[in-house]
Amino acid sequence: EMQNTLNTQKSNFLDVAVSAHSKVTPAKKSAPLGKNTISYSKEDEIAEQYQRKRYKTQAVIQKILLNCAGSWKVIKCGKEKVHKDASVGVQFFPTTQKVSLTNVRMCGLKWLCPVCLEREAQDQKRLVEEMMVFMQKKGYYAHMVTFTAPHKKYDGLKDLITFLKLARKRFFGDRANLKFFSTEFDYVGHITAMEIKYSDQNGWHPHFHTIIFTKKSYSESSLFKLSKRPTFNKTSKGLYQTDHDLGIAEKLSLMWMNACTAVGLRTPDFKHGLDFKRGYDDKEQYSGALINYALKASLSAEIALSQKKTGEFNTESLTPFELALKAEGEKTIENPDSKYSQLFYEYACATKHNSMVEPSRKLKAFLKENGFYKKLEEKKAEVESNEEPPVHVFDFMDIEWNILREDYKARLKVLSLIRQDIIEQGISASKFPRTDSFLNQLLDRGRGDEIPRS
Repeated sequence: EMQNTLNTQKSNFLDVAVSAHSKVTPAKKSAPLGKNTISYSKEDEIAEQYQRKRYKTQAVIQKILLNCAGSWKVIKCGKEKVHKDASVGVQFFPTTQKVSLTNVRMCGLKWLCPVCLEREAQDQKRLVEEMMVFMQKKGYYAHMVTFTAPHKKYDGLKDLITFLKLARKRFFGDRANLKFFSTEFDYVGHITAMEIKYSDQNGWHPHFHTIIFTKKSYSESSLFKLSKRPTFNKTSKGLYQTDHDLGIAEKLSLMWMNACTAVGLRTPDFKHGLDFKRGYDDKEQYSGALINYALKASLSAEIALSQKKTGEFNTESLTPFELALKAEGEKTIENPDSKYSQLFYEYACATKHNSMVEPSRKLKAFLKENGFYKKLEEKKAEVESNEEPPVHVFDFMDIEWNILREDYKARLKVLSLIRQDIIEQGISASKFPRTDSFLNQLLDRGRGDEIPRS
């Protein structure tokens, strides 16, 4: 069922939040907020810019999937009420000085919805950051491994993802590999994020970014021993072996070659199929850059929607949300010229029911046994206890909401105006002049006459 509860305490600026109408503190109980208490910064402007892009992308995706086979919850994301008999309102967060909608249902589909992804991605980043720090304090070491496999322009995305997952399962679960992990590479567990790109030249490119934790650290010389590419020969089972003395990272590369070959994927290149990086050097164990690299596909919609600094798409490597934006002017998906709509639909079908960030069973068991999740909940509760509860500041008439729900630009604009009215009038204000004027303009445009809000 659709997700209808999110932690709105931590929602991003103006993001539509899902919360029960009855749980919001009435405005009359709040102390007045003086003028100029809130101010816009350069960061606010950038956040609003990316936010508009997220909602624009969501609108395009909703249009694409509206005419596609299957059930797609994202189509109604941010458009339906949680409680049909209650009004859609706006709440203000005194701690963060931000506003969000209440009584609106969200889809929660991170792969398909850039609005829901943004919220989830920040939670994922915090989770992995906390995990990295926790493992560091326990004396464990982090390593980044990126898994890729050869692909052709016309390979289907769903098949590529399926076989990559089979190869990853074999890589970590094959009997010979398990022996290697227990003797040569002291493995504790791993967490994986999947990233998907597309290019006209090479087609779909799904790959995994994995952080592997070990009990020991490893020097550069023990990881990489080869000075040139090794020669390989095949076993009776069609797998690869070599007589060269390999470092640990190089053995992992050979293991990945054989895992892909065994499940029916094209054999990866020894040098490029698996990329290995340490999360430490000889002087420093922990590197925050490792987190950002590992989760670069899902850290935020800003990254997922990023364009070149020139403002043009990097057509050599498009994210799925960039594909959706390029479909903006296309006709129905059945139209032969609707290339990007068709590609996004293929992506939507291929990623359904997939996890975005996935810890291994072994890592989850280790973290649970060592109290990580309990400490995480305690820290979350402590943070929330120090935050002031949201204050209910505004309600929309149904006739207003019926217009706003279909117009994301107007929805974002009215939320921005409500925040500006709070800046000028204070949080206990009973009048919202900027907001009311804008809503009356919307009603006038939609009805042909003005219906005053009074």
